[in-house]
Amino acid sequence: MFRNLGTFAPLALCLFALAIVMGSCGPPKQWTGGTALLDMYSHGTETWIQYHLSKPAEVTITIQDPDGNLVRKLELGHKPAGNYEHRERAAQWDGLDEQGEPVPNGTYFYTLTAGAFKETRKIILWD
Repeated sequence: MFRNLGTFAPLALCLFALAIVMGSCGPPKQWTGGTALLDMYSHGTETWIQYHLSKPAEVTITIQDPDGNLVRKLELGHKPAGNYEHRERAAQWDGLDEQGEPVPNGTYFYTLTAGAFKETRKIILWD
């Protein structure tokens, strides 16, 4: 798989391993109808968080640093049941903290709260 990459082979292997750890390799997740927090995608200053709702709910997403400190709280309001996987419907985060400052590169945790449902995932942000 990583033949013919020359000096880039170790970097390619490292990025491939990181993708596996972060869960972005393999077939896309199929929605089974349950509420679920999916992956967060980042492109430049634009970041979107995918999720599914099995029933209507008040939706909140929080971003925390590794120490558990609140970085940003996104109050999305009441959302109907459905698939919020596509960029246009997913939750949008501008990469800013509660004070409007850009967050530095590093590890963060994002939590979806929808009614009684609560799930947290990890993401590593870098430029």
